[in-house]
Formats: sequence, C-alpha cells, structure tokens
Amino acid sequence: MTSDRFDPSDLEIAGVPVDADGRSATAWTGSRLINLADPDPADVILEDVARNLSRTMRYNGGTRDAWSVLDHLLVCDRIAAAEGLPRAERRAVILHDAAEWITGDMSRPVKIMVPEFRAFEAHIWRRAIAPRFDLPEDLPSAVKRIDNEAAAAEGLDLFDPPQRWPGLPAPREVARQRFAFGPPAQVAARFLRRCAALGIK
Repeated sequence: MTSDRFDPSDLEIAGVPVDADGRSATAWTGSRLINLADPDPADVILEDVARNLSRTMRYNGGTRDAWSVLDHLLVCDRIAAAEGLPRAERRAVILHDAAEWITGDMSRPVKIMVPEFRAFEAHIWRRAIAPRFDLPEDLPSAVKRIDNEAAAAEGLDLFDPPQRWPGLPAPREVARQRFAFGPPAQVAARFLRRCAALGIK
C-alpha cells in the first residue's frame, strides 16, 4: 500500500488478527471496543480522546519534561486563537491529532519511512474522527503550518540540548509560552473545556 487511502484488506497482509468476516480488527478505546477496519464514528468519545492523548507522550517521551500529544494540541489551539482563525479552523487545529487516541503517536520521520502507517492514520481520520466531529476530510493548510510552528517551539524549549528542526521556521513567542499543565487529568480537563468553548462535545 503506497497511497494515503487505507485498504482494510492490508490488515490481513500485515498479520493483524481479524474476526470471522476477515475484515475487522478490534481495539480498545478506553471505554469500548472499535473496529479499526470499519470504525463507527459513534465509538469516538471525546473524553476517551482527552484521557488517552493526555497520557501519550510526544517524541517517545524524550523531552526534558513530560509533554503529551494533548499539551501539543492545546499549544496549537493557542496559536490559532492568537491568529484569530475562524472557529471552524480552530476546531480542526485542536483535533488534528485526535486519531492518535487509538493509533498512538508515531514521529514524523517514522511516518515518512512507513507510509502504510500514515495511510492508516488518515483512514481513521476520514472514517471516524472527521464525521464524528464534523471536520473536513482534508485538513486546512493552517493546521500544518501551526503544527510545524508548535513543533519548532518544542525543539527549542523541550529538547535538552535545544534543537532547531531542519526546514521549520523559527517559532513566534506565542508558540513558546508554555502552560503549567500539570498531571494528565488536569491537561485532559483543560482540553475538554477548550473543546466545549469551540462547540466540540
């Protein structure tokens, strides 16, 4: 598989356990089971997304301080808010990594080297996340730009020693203002409040 369209039959090729129908690969979301080959948007629960991503570390935990995918999403939303992005785009920004609630976080260079994973993540986005939260199948260009800026800030502020990511622009101050987020449960609560303010539930 080389395209960004996921074919559930690839699960059999990869040796993923499947049910009797030969298509479904079942995973645990935190509150229920979900069929990854044919995910039901109704099985995507915002509280599961918040809890799981608050416990999923960016950079495989290799930062100076604990830094989760949810921390990253909150910083991305802060950048979007500072830019005055429309509400619809802010919704996409704060949820752009939501598929990782079930796939886990894989670093960008690994995704480049394993295009099948990128395709699978896109499959979860298009089949489950986007319809569940009324988001576009293809993310607005602002999402990638803001994601890159947040990553550039993380390299400078969370790596020891600080690193500049090749190809990424220098981040603005708004991206480098870190919250004292606290334990995962507090990060999840902050995320859920932000989502509620954006009409996401």
